[in-house]
Amino acid sequence: MFKKKVLYLLLVCPLLTACTIGIVRREVIVQVTVLPPTATATAIAPTHTHTPTPSPSPTATHTPTPPPTHPPTSAPTKPPTPTPTPCALTIGPALQPRLGLNPEYVSALGCPTSYQQPSWTAEQTFQRGRMLWKEDQDVAYILFNDSGTYQVKDDPYVEGDPDDACPELGGAPEGLYKPVRGFNRQWCGDPNVRDALGWALEKEAGFYTTWQEFEHGLVLLSRANHVFILYDDGTWDYIE
Repeated sequence: MFKKKVLYLLLVCPLLTACTIGIVRREVIVQVTVLPPTATATAIAPTHTHTPTPSPSPTATHTPTPPPTHPPTSAPTKPPTPTPTPCALTIGPALQPRLGLNPEYVSALGCPTSYQQPSWTAEQTFQRGRMLWKEDQDVAYILFNDSGTYQVKDDPYVEGDPDDACPELGGAPEGLYKPVRGFNRQWCGDPNVRDALGWALEKEAGFYTTWQEFEHGLVLLSRANHVFILYDDGTWDYIE
C-alpha cells in the first residue's frame, strides 16, 4: 500500500510541478504584459537627470560711438591766384645774366625804377668788409661782412686834402693797407667803421661799373662782373 502511494506521488507530483511552473510563467507573463505604460516608463527612465550648466554669456564690449561729423554746407572757394603785374622797365642787359637767374633776389628788389646807368666807381676790400664809391652820387657804401649790413656816407674828402686824416694811428701791418683819400675819411672818422672793417687787403681800385635802381634797392657790378645788391632795409647780398 505504501508503495502505491509513493508511485502515485511520483506520477502526480511532476504533473503538479509542471502545472505550477506554467501557472507561474503565465502569471509572470501576464504581470509583465499588463504593466501600465507609466510603470514601464518609470522603470527605464534614469533616476537622476543631469542638467548641463549653462555657459556664461559673453560680456558685451562697448564700442564708443564716434562723434558726428558735420560736412560743410558748401565747398570753400579758393581765391583766384593774382596775376603779377609786369614791370614797366626791365632788368638791364649788363645785370640780366646774373640777376635774372636768381628770382628770389628779383622778387625782393621789385621792379626796376630806372634804366641801367654807367658810373665811375672805386672799390676796396677789407679784412671784414668792403667800400664802394660812386662818382655820380659822390657817396660811399660801406659793407660789413659780419652783420650783412651796410651804411651810406657822403664823401667828405676835398681835392687837395691830405691822403691820410689819421696819421696818429700809424701805418698798416705788413701785407695790409691803410685806406687813403675818401675811404680814409670814412675809416679814420668813425671808430665803429674802422673796428668793423679792419685793415684793407688791397689798394683802392677805380673802374667803370653799371648800376640800376629798383623799388627796394640798388644793384651794381663789381670789377669782376659780380653783382652787389643793396636793399633799402640796410642789408646786402652778393652774387658771384
